[in-house]
Amino acid sequence: KDLDVVHEFAGTKISGSFASTMSAGTGSFGRLEGNGEGLTNTRSYLHYGHDAVISTETTTEMKTIDGAANGEGYLMPRAGKITALSVQGDDDPGSPIGSQDSFTFQVFKNSSYLNSPYFVSIEQSENGRDSKIFSTPATFAAGDRLTVKCASVVDTGGELSNIAVLLEILT
Repeated sequence: KDLDVVHEFAGTKISGSFASTMSAGTGSFGRLEGNGEGLTNTRSYLHYGHDAVISTETTTEMKTIDGAANGEGYLMPRAGKITALSVQGDDDPGSPIGSQDSFTFQVFKNSSYLNSPYFVSIEQSENGRDSKIFSTPATFAAGDRLTVKCASVVDTGGELSNIAVLLEILT
């Protein structure tokens, strides 16, 4: 299918299914959900990452998809919910994550950490990846800023690098 062509379906109802969208060249994608009467949610993903090694005890801001590290991530144009967090990084075999190391990816709203359960922790034997669906989604308002930071504790020499993060939201 040609992703550059926009199709309009006047009077079409989405029932028992969904339509996916992807923006070519930006890496962004979303999912539209319906209840038979119209759209109820748009599931979207905020992209963050870090392309260098984290090997010390520190807090590291994850950059936005275009590499910006502005301290606050993305400005939300409308209200919604934070529903999941996914992290994929490289656990270097030469400096594996040890039993005393942890890399905790925390969700921030308006520069404040949302606290438990809005985090994903990468520890020994997790191969540098983990994800979590939040049973109670956090809410945000139009104008709020959302970002992800990694709080690392490195006591046994572990390293995590080439980190890709997805923060799932519903609007």
